[in-house]
Amino acid sequence: MPSSRSTKHGFESDLPLAPGAHDYVDYSLMAQDGQDEGYSRPRRQQRWKHDGDRPITDPALVPGGWNADELDLDVNDIDSQVQRFIERISDGILPNFFKFRLSQYERRRAARDEMVHSEPAGLIWDIVRRLEHLKNIEKYLSTNGDPDNQVPNVKAIIKAYREGKLGWSRGWVSYWSKGVQLNTPRSPTRIFIRNWLGNTIPLKRGGWKVQRPGANGLTLRVCHDTGADIMAIPRCYIDQLESLGIPVLVHGYNLMDIPGSTTCPKVVEIDVRLVDVNNQSLCHWMKIQACVIQSRTGDHFGIILSGPFLRFALYTATCPDGQGLLYVCNNKELRQLPALPDGFVPAGPPFVSTAPAAPGGGDPARFLLEQNKA
Repeated sequence: MPSSRSTKHGFESDLPLAPGAHDYVDYSLMAQDGQDEGYSRPRRQQRWKHDGDRPITDPALVPGGWNADELDLDVNDIDSQVQRFIERISDGILPNFFKFRLSQYERRRAARDEMVHSEPAGLIWDIVRRLEHLKNIEKYLSTNGDPDNQVPNVKAIIKAYREGKLGWSRGWVSYWSKGVQLNTPRSPTRIFIRNWLGNTIPLKRGGWKVQRPGANGLTLRVCHDTGADIMAIPRCYIDQLESLGIPVLVHGYNLMDIPGSTTCPKVVEIDVRLVDVNNQSLCHWMKIQACVIQSRTGDHFGIILSGPFLRFALYTATCPDGQGLLYVCNNKELRQLPALPDGFVPAGPPFVSTAPAAPGGGDPARFLLEQNKA
């Protein structure tokens, strides 16, 4: 449930937003099995049974057309997956593989049941998962500090869920501040505090330009991240925005999965747009959420990750020419794409150079492709 701290009004600008774009894009929906609402699962494939005295344990001996996929089942439907693996084991084809899968899902089921039993009886699974999420946020803030006074909100929301005063309906939110619910659940509405973060990503490389009418620009380097569900910005750049007199609206904290672990960053609201190398806008301002990551110490504060907004704002394209560039355009005429010769065979991405740094310092090792060009 979003929550915010107090900020001063008065920064509404006449710079255009996308027509009709009053709500946030729900990036979380993009991550649900990689499917949209209109997706329907295929029917269950043919069931294969081995009638021999001994099960088939050599993958080279499985029947033609057999595979280990369960495309008709949701990967998070634990009970159905467990039942399917029991069937697969009884079918006698690669049983050890399905015994391993079964053990993994039995662990997931045990963890799920433990979560359910830790909360009051009668709560639906979505609320139980949300409570586990909130408990982890509370633990994180209690351990690492709570500079935005979010713990009262987290505790109040937990209490409301457990007492049945707050329900669950996807696409509806309630807003909380200082432990008090400000409204009944509703569809997310536009918030009229904007912090102008315009970014500059030329077709090859570049930076972001942070700007707002009346404030000086701030140019930052950016990495276009093709896999993230949300933009990520080191804390030092948020501090720089606020030092320019641009208030940054805080939406709260959220647990997020990253490779190998889970983190709990602050989530803020910013507006972004893309401009070309001549500082001409390529798209409207787009209101998005961004997570604030810790700044690195030393002379490098950390990399800003663009998140998915670029794919929502512009036409994008790539070309298998070995350059690894992303081409963007505000219409479908992507005329700058290279023409590849007939019979061209694409190559995989180059390896990262592992050459040691220059003696006594110097530039870090560059991507191998850049090093070869240099």
